[in-house]
Amino acid sequence: MHRSNGSATTKNFTTYLSEAAPDAWKLEPGEEVTWPSSTQGAEKSTGVIAVVKDTDGAIGYADLADAAKEGLNVASIGNADGDFIAPTPDSASAALGAAEVADDLTYSPLNISAEGAYPITSPTWMLVDKVQSDQATADILKAYLNYILTTGQDDAKGLLYAPLPTELADQAIAQIDQITVG
Repeated sequence: MHRSNGSATTKNFTTYLSEAAPDAWKLEPGEEVTWPSSTQGAEKSTGVIAVVKDTDGAIGYADLADAAKEGLNVASIGNADGDFIAPTPDSASAALGAAEVADDLTYSPLNISAEGAYPITSPTWMLVDKVQSDQATADILKAYLNYILTTGQDDAKGLLYAPLPTELADQAIAQIDQITVG
């Protein structure tokens, strides 16, 4: 099963396959992939999950939180070190913690070499305008971002998302001060 619509999930999955098994995986990675006619597509993760759940022997790909919510089994995947790692918030955090982070906080933990790192880990981004239209909006946005990057991190694992490593969260918090009014 694969997504029939374009998605970052598809891009991350196919990029991992291209990097981890270049001799076996021949499809071009991307948000939209030209899948073989022998495969079945469904729209969005919910569609993929529904078909996998209802089809004996089917396999597919979806975010951990979505798969777990529907009670699907998940596979341990071989990482760059050759270790098979189960997808968990901790194994995703291990990948995040080993990624090289650019000044603008972009990074890729995909197929990273690190102990316990799940190889198909992908960041979720929050993009905000650096210049806000008024002080009240800037203040509430700063407070919200600060909450997400501090107290909100405590809720991540329970939602099956990876808490940010402290160093990365601190880097993000430092950028909150760049939000201005103009």
